Amino acid sequence: MDVLAVKHAIIEFGITQAQIGAYAGLSAARMSRGLASELNGEAPFTPSELQLLADTILAMRSLQESIPVPIAWAQTTKVKSFVDKHRAELHDQKDPLAPPRQWYVRLNSLTWLSRMRGDEPIPTYNFQVDGAAFKDMTLADEVVRRLRAVGVQSKTDLLTADRRSSTITRSLTEIGFEPVAIEEVIGAADGN
Repeated sequence: MDVLAVKHAIIEFGITQAQIGAYAGLSAARMSRGLASELNGEAPFTPSELQLLADTILAMRSLQESIPVPIAWAQTTKVKSFVDKHRAELHDQKDPLAPPRQWYVRLNSLTWLSRMRGDEPIPTYNFQVDGAAFKDMTLADEVVRRLRAVGVQSKTDLLTADRRSSTITRSLTEIGFEPVAIEEVIGAADGN
């Protein structure tokens, strides 16, 4: 999604830049600066703003397809709640909630592992949002093994938290562990 696609959507829905901004939760001033940025040489929108605009435009198109009559998009106060609900439904389809029970690595009685910075674990108090969540115990146990190798005591915990599937850790490199050298893996398999 780029600025041109946003401008096309404004024309497609017959609304103003302030109205499409209202649907996306962006102020009229921010929309004006973002859409005029090509003229002043500034960066148009942040990546998160562009993603929000793209999701909003997709929800608006999908909502229009689901209703057989034209929608009066200019009436943002009446239509916005439907667009918000539809955007949330599309988000749930694209990135559903993971099963509620995930494995976490506890560093001490108050903190869990968030990620690694070199050999240093970065702790978090809020495992539900920031903690490295693992679908299976095997990967979590590997984290504990690697932490103990650098002198950090830890253990695995099976805890309940609402997390999106995209936030589940699938590999150790995602949270900052260095990949194991191929020679080490081959050497361990050969017994050397």
